[in-house]
Amino acid sequence: MGSLSLKAYDDCFYARKGVEMKERGPSFTVTWGEEPDFQNPPLQFWLLGASFALFGENDFATRLPALLMALGLLLMLYRIAHLLGDRSAGVAAAALLLITPVFLLNARRCMMEIPLAFWATGALLVFLEGIERPKLHALFALPLAAAILTKSVLGLFPLLVLAGLLASPVLRKHLRNPWLWLGVVAGLALGASWTIHQTIVFGPRFLGAHYSRFVLSRSVAASSPVEVLLAYPRILIEFYEPIVIAALVGLVVLVRERVRKGSSKADVLISWVLVPLVVYSLAASRNQRYIFPILPGLALVGGWLLSRRLPRVSTALTSFVVPLVCVVAAFLFWFRPTILVSDWNRTYKEHRALAREELPPGSAAPYLGGDYWTEANPVLYYWGVLLDDSGVGPRQAVLQALCQPHGSLICVEERLPGIDPIGVPYEVVVEGHGWFWLRFDEGPAPGIVPGTGPGP
Repeated sequence: MGSLSLKAYDDCFYARKGVEMKERGPSFTVTWGEEPDFQNPPLQFWLLGASFALFGENDFATRLPALLMALGLLLMLYRIAHLLGDRSAGVAAAALLLITPVFLLNARRCMMEIPLAFWATGALLVFLEGIERPKLHALFALPLAAAILTKSVLGLFPLLVLAGLLASPVLRKHLRNPWLWLGVVAGLALGASWTIHQTIVFGPRFLGAHYSRFVLSRSVAASSPVEVLLAYPRILIEFYEPIVIAALVGLVVLVRERVRKGSSKADVLISWVLVPLVVYSLAASRNQRYIFPILPGLALVGGWLLSRRLPRVSTALTSFVVPLVCVVAAFLFWFRPTILVSDWNRTYKEHRALAREELPPGSAAPYLGGDYWTEANPVLYYWGVLLDDSGVGPRQAVLQALCQPHGSLICVEERLPGIDPIGVPYEVVVEGHGWFWLRFDEGPAPGIVPGTGPGP
């Protein structure tokens, strides 16, 4: 958790927002590079800021919130399976998650997928707990609001699942519980607090950036019927192995039992998986991240299949196979982690102290490269320095560096040959994976005149 560097996309990006939230204190306004950023609501950055305040600005503190939520997901699956009448299905579901790479990957990243799945699963757990104790349904407000304050419109996921339960006579009657409606209304009101605050403070700027750019533009574009039908099945097969195999078979068996025997509490599993897939298929943009909250539901469906139809396989999986896989994976992570994951940003991390000594926090460094965010995210998170994304050529980039007190330039490897013909002496301070930190001597070389443009 503490030794491996963070990925540039999007871990360093989100982690920096958490750092700035910690520096300013809890706020509805999320910033990146001290500028408002309207992409995500603030809840997860509040948690990141609290983690940084407790454990310092490091990768351990960055990964801790998502890790704890991932562990919480495993516990909630066991409890949900117990409420549905099959504890062994919960154990099998946890085992399936622990050998599903997309779950393990996100459990140790600084992303929004695990947090959204955690709050969505928590909301469904509250609903099931409230079947026997109706007043508990009022608590539905807390995970619903947290889901919205984590992922905006996608945080409405628990309401999609509840809507699907209208087709279940056994569960439909519980949807009329006034305590549940109190929880839903309160959750929506709390979740809307971010939108209300940002609209008051920033007005059309916020509404255009978040709801137009990040929500509507990804929802209403034209889409072919083939994509509507096949996009998410293809995504499930590509990203959600091996859990999707047991889950899809289990879903077929559950639906058949539903037709033959009628409604039951297990209808929540069918709704959990199918309703979001159908609704999200109608949007123009389709991504495996959007449907991540169905992953715990897939695990429970697969766990139910194993415990009911293949008990020997379930016992072997939970008693031997998964524990062995976890021990081997843990051993590799502790002693040779790069066998399992890349560590592209280690150089940024290793030279953090040097960079913060040489480059004043909050300063800017010229950038000569291609994919801006690949370098900009780790540079700002680890070094506290912004990259100048002005898109200039080598000559103007060198001039910009010479105008900075630190004389520094971040240059990607393929652009380095364009620096030497300019004739300005420089030293390579740090060489990273495909990039260089260059420091130029004072005074421009002949032929470089300030303000003359980028040149050839």
